[in-house]
Amino acid sequence: MAIFNDFEPDKINELLKPAKRVLDEDIASLKRWDEQDLIEIWNRIKSSYNTFMEDYSDTTPADIRQDTKSKFKFSMLKIATCFYVNERDIPGITTMFSEKEMQFTPDIEEFKAFDILSVDEIKGKIARSEGKLYEIAKKYAERGYKSMDKLLDDAQIQKDIMFAINKEYKNILKKIEISVLEYIKTHPMGIVGATTEISEAAVKVRESEEKRSAIVIKANEKIEALERELFGIKNDKTSLENKITQLENDSMRKEMTKDVLNSRIFELEKERDRLLDHYSGFESIWNSRLDAIEEKRNELMNTERELMLARDNYKKNLEEENKRKVEDELKKVEDMRNALSEKESELKNIKESLDNERNEIEEKLNALKKISEGAVERLVMADEAKMHELNYIGRFNEKIYDLPMKIFNPIYKKEHTVNSWNVNEKFTQEKQIVEAFRDKMRYSEIIEHLPLGTRSLYKITEKKYKFFGKEETKIVIEASVLNHWKKYGEFGLDTNPAELSELNSLLMRHIDKAEPGNYFHIIGISSPTGWSKKAKEYINSSEFHKNFVDRHVSVCLIDPETGEIFYNPLDERITQFTYLFKPEFNTEKVEKCKTRIKEKLSIEDFLTINEVTEKEKDFDAGIVKKAFHDLEKEGMGKFKFVEGVGLVFKKEL
Repeated sequence: MAIFNDFEPDKINELLKPAKRVLDEDIASLKRWDEQDLIEIWNRIKSSYNTFMEDYSDTTPADIRQDTKSKFKFSMLKIATCFYVNERDIPGITTMFSEKEMQFTPDIEEFKAFDILSVDEIKGKIARSEGKLYEIAKKYAERGYKSMDKLLDDAQIQKDIMFAINKEYKNILKKIEISVLEYIKTHPMGIVGATTEISEAAVKVRESEEKRSAIVIKANEKIEALERELFGIKNDKTSLENKITQLENDSMRKEMTKDVLNSRIFELEKERDRLLDHYSGFESIWNSRLDAIEEKRNELMNTERELMLARDNYKKNLEEENKRKVEDELKKVEDMRNALSEKESELKNIKESLDNERNEIEEKLNALKKISEGAVERLVMADEAKMHELNYIGRFNEKIYDLPMKIFNPIYKKEHTVNSWNVNEKFTQEKQIVEAFRDKMRYSEIIEHLPLGTRSLYKITEKKYKFFGKEETKIVIEASVLNHWKKYGEFGLDTNPAELSELNSLLMRHIDKAEPGNYFHIIGISSPTGWSKKAKEYINSSEFHKNFVDRHVSVCLIDPETGEIFYNPLDERITQFTYLFKPEFNTEKVEKCKTRIKEKLSIEDFLTINEVTEKEKDFDAGIVKKAFHDLEKEGMGKFKFVEGVGLVFKKEL
């Protein structure tokens, strides 16, 4: 994507012409110029610099802008240095730079021999032990790094001058190093002392660079192969999910017979089995690729240890040069090792996500089977789901403001006293839902009748340094609603409880945010259709305790119809918050409703919710459902889906 559409390189090169003319001259030559000529070219450079800054700087890419500015400034510094070494004080020129800045230019000029000699010529002079060049190389390596350190640590040096001088030093030093390395290939014992030190460090660094390059190639090959395999699985899964969704929609609309539905389910099960085989094959590939990546990471760790040993064994001579050279490579090795560790972690997360997706396919097919078998246990209309959402979030928002509130933070082992909330945020899926059903429903209908997947968050934050610094999140308390809004928008009802795969996906998203942020996230998740048996068993299991408890997220599940709340009994952190999420019913009304239902069941074999609400005006659908659920637990009867009637409560005979 083109970001700098107005970038004009030709115009900038034109502006740089007077600066380049000065940069191509050395101080010895410029000193011989007529004073008036120096002032004239100074004025041209300064005028071009001002034009660049005013008209072209904002549209020039950052790296080119920095390089261009440094060329303007360095050319002006060279002119100012000419007057400085001639002991001439020219207001507006010599006063534009500090003495320290003007002292650096002659230092660089001393090594101008390296600019006109080729690598082969420098190598030849070293081979012939021409002392002057050897001494200059040694002197430059010692003084060059010291000068750069001094430069980069000096607040009086302008940034653009820093950039230019640093660039000059590095270019010359690189030429010296390459020349020495080339010499070593044919004369390994020909240099002693300082140059031997250069060779040892340079060879060690070169070996590391070659090893890094090979590791990058191998690691990328492994990762690319893995990602190609992953892409294939993702496509197959998406295709199967689309077919399941279409079949579910057809079955909900009663557009096929039971035999046809079962036949279609059988075909999808065969496709599922092929996909599961693909998953198993991927897991084998994943394990081998991950082992290879770990092996490469271990190779880098060995290289890192070798470089650190070389760094610690330096002799005094040229210590600064060796230190910088090896430590630069150490930094690159460390960066690459960290990058591989991050990729390794990313691949592990992908594996965890794929396991969850595999379960998701199974759960969706099982839900289809229930529809074909008439084994529906829950039927929630869109308006009911909307009411559950409003009641749940409303009660939570009311309870959370019962202040002051004491909250223990298990991460920081600290108790917070909340007198007011720092941050309150609310999120919904409104935009996504409106976009999906804009052609089917008016905006007002969507907002009034469909649940919106509301989340309400309250945060405890603190300044990093108590009274100042960045505001950091310490605790998040969230009430969240998980519903199948597509079903409510398409059919006006939902019969599927929230599944384990949905719970895992949600938890992984929250953990991915909470762990890097190092805050404690408490979340109560309500599902209007309740939770599947697998989800409830999992949150109560030792496996859930191992995977989630003692991490940064603590969770409880809420069933707004039955009033039940589920959480891991070993997670003591959540117990101080369950009252914020637990549904509340009018106990007296529920008991009265149960009595009336029992009276009716003494005559009838089954009842529907509508039959009770129509005849008993004191009880709304929520109270009646709660009464039915309580009676089911007491063994009075059981919810059952009857074709053509819907969900009924059937008396146990």
